[in-house]
Amino acid sequence: MVSKERLQEFGLFFYLFAINFEVYDPFNSGFLSIAKIAAGFYLFTVLPDLNKFLFVDNIAKYLKPKVLLLFSMTIMSLINFDSYSLPSSLFDFTFALNIIIWIILINHERLSPGIIKRGLLFFILGSIILTLFYHLNIGVRYEGGRVTILGDNQNAIGSRISISILIIIFSVYTWWVSGKKVFALMLLTSIPLMLSLMLETGSRKAVIALVLSFIIGIIFLRTKKNSHKILIILIACFCTLYFISMLSGSEILMKRLLATAEDGDLAGRDRIWTAILPVIFENPFFGVGQTGFYQFSKETFGAYNSPHNVILEVLAYTGILGLILYLNFLIKVIRTTIQNYSINKDILPLLLLIPVFGFILGGQALGSKISWVIFAFAVSRIFYFIPKMEKIE
Repeated sequence: MVSKERLQEFGLFFYLFAINFEVYDPFNSGFLSIAKIAAGFYLFTVLPDLNKFLFVDNIAKYLKPKVLLLFSMTIMSLINFDSYSLPSSLFDFTFALNIIIWIILINHERLSPGIIKRGLLFFILGSIILTLFYHLNIGVRYEGGRVTILGDNQNAIGSRISISILIIIFSVYTWWVSGKKVFALMLLTSIPLMLSLMLETGSRKAVIALVLSFIIGIIFLRTKKNSHKILIILIACFCTLYFISMLSGSEILMKRLLATAEDGDLAGRDRIWTAILPVIFENPFFGVGQTGFYQFSKETFGAYNSPHNVILEVLAYTGILGLILYLNFLIKVIRTTIQNYSINKDILPLLLLIPVFGFILGGQALGSKISWVIFAFAVSRIFYFIPKMEKIE
């Protein structure tokens, strides 16, 4: 008989795998995606030990600003609710669920050390399968010259692929020195295929995040021997040349990068940002909630339009008060990853925050599942540099 611990482990791995298929609805239900099914299954597996998985004493300082932000969003949505508002916009269930899963992930790491890092291998596996779908032309469509798979957003696909590539690159050294050379080489061979998919999505933020993370990682990567660092730098130079050759061959991405560099083109985001500034300036301290912003968006754009920037999104929903809470959380997470790097020489959690900042500045990080997984991975590092912290059995 399968133990509940094994079932919980499988639930976590299935969830991380399924994030790569975040919007794919195999039953055409209109709401039941693979990722939602996986999240529901994972939550079901932890129900018998819910008190352990929702233990928050160790992470209270990270949790409080997020809960207060959700509370502020709900209050302002209630205040600004009218006959034109959608009832579903009163309370952000996706945001709340992501917070709950974030708590569960951190506690899973506390109860089973190393579980999230092992789980990220299944996230990579999902990215590889998605890459194979692209190369086998399964569920592939082109919109504006940019590839989309199974109806997912191009930027979301590109960012998740870049995250998987980062995990592989900066875990290979650990696998190699620990004797898992064949495993490391197998994953390395998947990178060219994944790169081609990432470039075809035309996602600028995915490319920029990957390049920045790669450069910073190579500079600050700590190795046991200086000869290892020299070898890594030489390999990095070769990889850089290979990446440049692939990038120059991607017509759609080169066009978008040149448009950004020469004309400041942000794919319409700048126009959206300019349009929503009035509602922020008119309600600077507490915002208008999701209901108020929904009404403003309908009047301004003719339909709901995401701000595509979490800073502006939080300002619109909850004003300066909410932004302070959100930045408070981010600063604490960043400090934790820096402290972890200083103590444990572990740079991966810090590097993975760079793609998350891409979601924050040019996407929708509040609802991005992989962003919350990375936040959980980052915060769970506290269990590796606070000796007095013990498991709660």
